[in-house]
Amino acid sequence: VAGCAPLLDALHSESPTWASRRLVIPEYRGQFASTPAVGHGVSVERSAADLAEVAAALGVRRCSVLCWSTGVQVGLQLALDRPDLVEAMVLIQGTTGRAFESLGQPLCTVPGM
Repeated sequence: VAGCAPLLDALHSESPTWASRRLVIPEYRGQFASTPAVGHGVSVERSAADLAEVAAALGVRRCSVLCWSTGVQVGLQLALDRPDLVEAMVLIQGTTGRAFESLGQPLCTVPGM
């Protein structure tokens, strides 16, 4: 959360819509103080389903999702599974699909550099 503080401050000061929003920061199964993932398996799909369950428990019908790192894949899965729930997304420093396969890809070249 501390790393996102400048972004959240900017959103709240520049946008009256954001100032009226509730911020929810869930933890993935088995991380930090969350319930261990015993017998459930951890996956992008399971994590997206968990987020949908959190939204339902909080009475959230539509939301904007701010996703960072692995959360980008989870947020995209949530949008695929529950397009009725996700109204907007911000994707920061993440990958789509099979992240580890992209590690061996050649660097892109920019013309003139």
